[in-house]
Amino acid sequence: MLHLSALAFIGQGLLAVAHALTSYLIAARLCPTVGTSLRLAAAALVGHWTVSVTLYCTGTLGAFNAPTVVGLWVALSAWQLSRLRRDTQQLALARADITAIKTFVSKTWQCRWSRWPLALFASVATLYALRGIVAPPYSWDALTYHLPRAVEWIQSGSLAPHLAPYAWRAYEFYPIGGDALWAFAMLVERGTVFLAIYNIAVWLGCLLGVYALARQLGATMRAARAAALLLGATPTVLALIYASHVNNQGLALFCCAAALLTHLLRDAQARPSSALVACGGFATAAGTQLSFVPTLLLAGIAILGWTLPRPGRRLRVIGGCLAIALLPLASYARTWLYTGSLLYPFGLAKNAAPIFAGEPLHMRLHAGEFLPEQLRSLRPWQLIEQLFWAPSGDYGHLGLGPACFALLGLGTIAALGSLRSGGRTRLTVLVLLALASTFIWGFFSEGREAIRTVWASTAGRFILPVFAVLAALVAASRWRHSAIVLSLAAMLQLGFCYPRGLNALNMTAIALTLLALAAAAALLHLGWRRPTTLGRSGAFALATAVLASSLPWLLDRYRIPIYRQVARERMSSARGIAALHILPSTLTTHAWPIWRYLDQRKSLRVALVAGWEGLGLNWFRYPLYGSRLQNRVSYLPPTRDGSVIDYAYRERLQRALDRRAWIARLVEQRIDAIVSLDPPAPEDQWMRSMGRLFLPVAIGQDRIGRCYRFAPQNARAWLRTTRDHQGAGLRAQRDLSDRSVRPSAP
Repeated sequence: MLHLSALAFIGQGLLAVAHALTSYLIAARLCPTVGTSLRLAAAALVGHWTVSVTLYCTGTLGAFNAPTVVGLWVALSAWQLSRLRRDTQQLALARADITAIKTFVSKTWQCRWSRWPLALFASVATLYALRGIVAPPYSWDALTYHLPRAVEWIQSGSLAPHLAPYAWRAYEFYPIGGDALWAFAMLVERGTVFLAIYNIAVWLGCLLGVYALARQLGATMRAARAAALLLGATPTVLALIYASHVNNQGLALFCCAAALLTHLLRDAQARPSSALVACGGFATAAGTQLSFVPTLLLAGIAILGWTLPRPGRRLRVIGGCLAIALLPLASYARTWLYTGSLLYPFGLAKNAAPIFAGEPLHMRLHAGEFLPEQLRSLRPWQLIEQLFWAPSGDYGHLGLGPACFALLGLGTIAALGSLRSGGRTRLTVLVLLALASTFIWGFFSEGREAIRTVWASTAGRFILPVFAVLAALVAASRWRHSAIVLSLAAMLQLGFCYPRGLNALNMTAIALTLLALAAAAALLHLGWRRPTTLGRSGAFALATAVLASSLPWLLDRYRIPIYRQVARERMSSARGIAALHILPSTLTTHAWPIWRYLDQRKSLRVALVAGWEGLGLNWFRYPLYGSRLQNRVSYLPPTRDGSVIDYAYRERLQRALDRRAWIARLVEQRIDAIVSLDPPAPEDQWMRSMGRLFLPVAIGQDRIGRCYRFAPQNARAWLRTTRDHQGAGLRAQRDLSDRSVRPSAP
């Protein structure tokens, strides 16, 4: 299987290179007159926009698969390269950008006062990146819905949601633009190597966006670089490198789009194409997270205001912006089509009258109704402590860091100073502050009490764009020592960022990964010194072979041992390998024997059941798919008519339970194994009492969680010997479009 993994790795790399190259060439044609940093920011926006649109278009047609997507992007890149060879101006622009990047790196390293702080920053960031490459995904949100959704799209080739209980059902209708990138990263390789690489690329996009924004506001290269380092060293931003969340994506999209919008508002010679790219960036962010929708509306108003004084191109620019913005927002149309509510699982009401219906359990969870009374409120000073410096359990600090708290004051002073400038600068700063204020409004809005209380220690990620704007304003201020102040603040942040949980097992895996990367880099260096094209090509081929054979093997080798180590040490520092949320080990890593059993060479059809644990967030599905995403995971309702009733509504569920109907569905869907997660569901009691049909094959650590092998022949015999059933609901899983997925009231 190693050679197949290597080929898949090469195919995934080909897709990544073709996509990145095409995105840059498109951005270069749209923004030929801007600086290098802004053009690269535009390329990042084009790249993310095209990923979302590719998933929407191919997924709608049921054609989201490796041959289609790779073929599409290789053809697009070949077409763009053929145009580049004939266009000397574009070729000169690309060479100028390469020269500008080399100059930036050279000046950065030659700056003596920042050399060692930059080296420290690079060391910590590299440690996070290496851990992200070798460690398996271990974030609560990633295990429950970010990665499972991406896997389902890859396996089915479509965007059709699945009939399931809360919260599986609710998360099906979160905006899909962010998870589209994770699906793109796993489409060919069917593993998590490129998932880590894409996470690192997104983090670099955050740095690029802040740098470009500060430069457009008038900051020097040194000050803009310091602002980027400050944001990149923020604890929650660094932790997201290996979390596979979408918050860093939203931050990168916002910063890059805000940089282009600033260019529009400040530069009288700005081209309309910059407005198209900026609008597409804000729309892609709104298609990634619901909290960016108000930002898109305000940015759209600003772009409209820029367009109106230009009558010659007014209609063309407005029409282009609308077309570009609507495509990434197709996620909301999908949600409305399946649920009848545009914002599901969230809701919107006016004077207690619902405008858009939400998922009742989901809204109650975010309102804090499922939490103990003592956790439902924090005093202002407690919220500030949780956001800016308090540790998050065993993990250290995973919030914004103390430097961001100081940035509140410094940024406010810098904003007031910029507002006194008048003219275009005042207008630009007002627009940026208005965009940032939408996140403050969302953070303190009604119905989000859980974020401000029990999740406060990790909730800083929801207001990161505010501090990106403040850092850029400080960098662009007239203070002589703004660069030094921002650099010192970045070093202060790093003191809160040292990753915990780096025991011997993790360090061994990281060292081997670093060795493989160093070997590949050495081969590339030796090949580049060769005067012939053949020598360089050979070195590149050897470096690719080293990475393709080593990285997938390392990840597969350490996947289960890392999970097992975390489960065994529980509350020790080994739990620090998790990202952002304190995971309940009894619901997650204790199931590692089950995950190991299901990771077989052959593909398995797995049914998953789990009871109500008080929040509904215990559907940890991703490890069940296997290390190569070879398994199919589904939910089969245990009710007579095949309807889904949430396990929180126990009395109603008990009245509708039908063991025979559930077993018949298992037979019909050709299920191989059933996984029962804690707390046990009613189906678990049935399986424990029917040993001939359900054979326990894997039991979680401390006997928490079970995996049963299903015996379909014995099940058919049992069905024949019991009374004839009407067969109601046996085809509930076949066609979701025949059944509404609107949540039923208790």
